[in-house]
Amino acid sequence: MRSAKRNRTTKTGTFVLGALALACAIASGADAEVRFNRDVLRILSDNCFVCHGPDAKQRKAKLRLDVREEAVTPAESGDTPVVPGKPGQSALVARIESSDGDDVMPPPKSHKHLTAAQKDLLKRWIAEGAKFERHLGVHGQRAACVASGERQIMAVQRDRLFHSRKAGAQKPRACT
Repeated sequence: MRSAKRNRTTKTGTFVLGALALACAIASGADAEVRFNRDVLRILSDNCFVCHGPDAKQRKAKLRLDVREEAVTPAESGDTPVVPGKPGQSALVARIESSDGDDVMPPPKSHKHLTAAQKDLLKRWIAEGAKFERHLGVHGQRAACVASGERQIMAVQRDRLFHSRKAGAQKPRACT
């Protein structure tokens, strides 16, 4: 009887410690630096690039949000879409927070909407300086490193996944 009770106590303690570790990991992840390629690009691509991306024929308001130089340049209206370090002065933030159907982005007729978490992420990215990164495809065979606690996990580009172990191929470098 005593052994069974001690076993249950050990299992309960292990569960509680695991839950605390998970909660700490989630909380520390919320404070991590917002990265353009990892966090922001997908939001903009899914919700904004149809009208404000690379396709000149589809582009609205002569605004590109995929090129830093254009995103931080004042528009014809005088508003600057992205003011690095100043989300309160960024037209992008004003538009995603607007409740006016004529001003809100993405527009209602697009049937796209941003979640509160996505809006917060965009605001944090701008507050942290709105650093743009080049797409990983531009970097050739460089590995993208993702910090995971004290360990670092190496994510290698598509080519390396499909053409691994070629004769003479260099092993990917460890993340630093």
